[in-house]
Amino acid sequence: FRSPPSAPARRIEVVGDSLSVGAGVEGNATCAGGIDAYTNNYLAYGAIAARAVSADVVTIAYSGIGVYRNFGETTPTAASLTMPRRYPYAIPDTVSWDFSLYQPQVVVINLGTNDFGPGDPGAAFETAYVSFVQTVRGKYPDAYFILIDMYGGMRLTRLNDVLGTLRNGGESKVEVLSFNAVQNNLGCNQHPNIAGQQGMGNVLAARLREIGRAHV
Repeated sequence: FRSPPSAPARRIEVVGDSLSVGAGVEGNATCAGGIDAYTNNYLAYGAIAARAVSADVVTIAYSGIGVYRNFGETTPTAASLTMPRRYPYAIPDTVSWDFSLYQPQVVVINLGTNDFGPGDPGAAFETAYVSFVQTVRGKYPDAYFILIDMYGGMRLTRLNDVLGTLRNGGESKVEVLSFNAVQNNLGCNQHPNIAGQQGMGNVLAARLREIGRAHV
């Protein structure tokens, strides 16, 4: 028996929803049998980018999750299992995670698609997003943050507001990166298919290389 190879020195954490899961990536508009049969995280943009830059990646993602409200919600309740509530746990709502065990150099956050499901969630979304980034910053004091825009429009406007608030509060290692030009809705239930996820992964990998030279 041979020992496994050493883990890469580069480490990335991806935090997101079904887009980060790779939900429906191997399917199309039909997807007979349901989306789960066509879901493959290996083909999701985070894993693609990590392989491209020889990095280890941990993906924390749940289909339907938001930072302020989840899919199907108009107004969140105290019982809403949004990402800020789920993030601290190794096993959801059961066993807490020791963040000192894994310190990524880059954190990629791709949240907001489900928040915008019923329409613009307003300033409450920005407040929740800023607070979540600050919480993650408390776990990873040296990490560089990439906040993903998927679709432009008001979603990008809100995300840029989040970025401005964070920078005004003293954050310097944070930026917004857009996938809008390369994402598609050709997989199951309007999720990106293999080509869409590959395009997203390529954009992220290119930016990771630049960040690696300048910041990490």
